[in-house]
Amino acid sequence: MTIRLEAIKGLGFLARVYDCVEPEPMAPYCATFVLEWQGPREVWIKGMHGRLTRHTLREIVAKLVEIGAHTVLAQRAEGRVLPCGVVGEDGVTRIRVADLANRFASKGASDWVDLEDAQRGGL
Repeated sequence: MTIRLEAIKGLGFLARVYDCVEPEPMAPYCATFVLEWQGPREVWIKGMHGRLTRHTLREIVAKLVEIGAHTVLAQRAEGRVLPCGVVGEDGVTRIRVADLANRFASKGASDWVDLEDAQRGGL
């Protein structure tokens, strides 16, 4: 699996997640999202869309560590939660990347159910 970051105007990246290690330049992707830096160590994740399996989440966490992010910021609809997220008084969910890394670093480390595996009966 590969996550390719494409620079966009300003302090952000368009992230595309691929199922293969070395995707062709215009290969189809399985998930996408935007990373927007708010400061030297805080990054917003916006517009996540696509197939987000546990493997994908591990790869995203690895990419966050690689680019030096310490805190992920996200805005969620009421009733929606993010792993390790703490909702502030301003309504913004803050997640320590170190906490995510501890939770998703290795296969089987998370108690989240991978829906694709569940549908195949592979829990």
